[in-house]
Amino acid sequence: MDTLLELELVSRLDHAAYLGRELEKAELALRFNRSYAQDDIF
Repeated sequence: MDTLLELELVSRLDHAAYLGRELEKAELALRFNRSYAQDDIF
């Protein structure tokens, strides 16, 4: 998140945090061969 802010790729912290959570869920789905749907509860 710090890098995103330093490079001015995002301007809102809440959006950066949201993207980070969704990317983490997507990564776990890939790693464990599971499905992924944006905004689903873990």
